[in-house]
Amino acid sequence: MTVVPLAEADVDVCGACQGIWIDWFDGEIGEVTRDVLAMKMPVGGAASELRNEVRALGGCPRCHGMQLVVERYVLKRQPAIGKVETQQTGAELMRCEHCAGSFVSATSASLLGSLPTDGDAPPSESAKALEPLPWQKFVAVLKALFGMR
Repeated sequence: MTVVPLAEADVDVCGACQGIWIDWFDGEIGEVTRDVLAMKMPVGGAASELRNEVRALGGCPRCHGMQLVVERYVLKRQPAIGKVETQQTGAELMRCEHCAGSFVSATSASLLGSLPTDGDAPPSESAKALEPLPWQKFVAVLKALFGMR
């Protein structure tokens, strides 16, 4: 994997399949994916030309091969107070249940890159599904105390 520096994080792009590995602390998956695509990295192509790599079995690069779980990326929008709309995107992620990192295949990256942005990218449903581990909460508190990202 090649490390790609972004404004807020460093993400990894696979040279073989052009998939993107996003750690749990790198940011919202759709936003980070669009940032990588905006750098004109050779990630993906037309969605119809690519196979869906997310169907392949894979292991977490951070947790020494822990099995990744397939999730659908769902957009949530709140058009009015008390009302939430969801939108299926067709994009799939492979998430590690241990470290909460996500692999975005080239096909899914293309789909996420084609979604309209209206300034504030809505969070994925899957990003809220996993509760941070106790040590991750502790690290977040330390970062906040020391003024780190």
